[in-house]
Amino acid sequence: STPKPSSAASDVYKRQLHTCAETGKTFLFYSQSTKNCRAPGGDVKVIVLDPETQKWSAPETILPYSKGNINKVIANTVTVTRDQKTWILPFWRERGRCDNTEVSPSAGVLISKDKGKTWKAHGSITLPNTWLIEQSVVELTSKATNNGGGGGGDENDHNNNISVNRIAMFCRTAAGHVFRIDSNDLGATWEHKAKPVLALPNPNAKLTMKTFGPSGRYRADGGGKNWIVAVMNDHKELPQPYRRSRSKLRLIVSQHLQFENAICDMFFVLKLYMSETT
Repeated sequence: STPKPSSAASDVYKRQLHTCAETGKTFLFYSQSTKNCRAPGGDVKVIVLDPETQKWSAPETILPYSKGNINKVIANTVTVTRDQKTWILPFWRERGRCDNTEVSPSAGVLISKDKGKTWKAHGSITLPNTWLIEQSVVELTSKATNNGGGGGGDENDHNNNISVNRIAMFCRTAAGHVFRIDSNDLGATWEHKAKPVLALPNPNAKLTMKTFGPSGRYRADGGGKNWIVAVMNDHKELPQPYRRSRSKLRLIVSQHLQFENAICDMFFVLKLYMSETT
């Protein structure tokens, strides 16, 4: 059974599971508030289940509150690149009532190059009029561009003429629609400015995106039909007294992974539930 990674002195937020296909180890990521600061987030921690002993490791802090004295929060699980070499865990920085910091709230990612043994934070993306939170990361297969995000597509799969370095991060916002930030070097650096995706309205609610092939798995060779699948509420915030209400939770599927300007190629929508209220 999954342990409860908390103590009487702190709160735990947003538990996320990931199982390594190669080692069989299961990683449980979570944010835990620091002493005397029960605001959303805190330290980002992980515990690991050994498949042989069936025992969980002791908690390890992979991104501390003390780095900038600002809370770190997660809400979506790890994205693994198609070559299985890079793990990307999105997080954001959020001020709490007890923060003593001049660091601005911002979005970023934690990256591991050794299958979860060590992690390094990258990115500090902000917008002046909205937060960028509860991000979801997907890998793209289009040609890399030089319009930001570091890297210019030097390490391409020349046989398929596709980039193996490009990812996009999609964010919950309070601006009425999803925002997107691109990276051309697997998250090491990011575009300086997030871009609105007007085709994806958002009622200030979490969204989750994953990439699948026709068999339910990503096509590592870049061929065939790959799909980006989004689960989200596709409407803007409702007027009072229904502002916190969310409806039309949908499964939205895009066949194309290029996403050059915006997600304008969504062609298949499944309605999952009529309403969801929080």
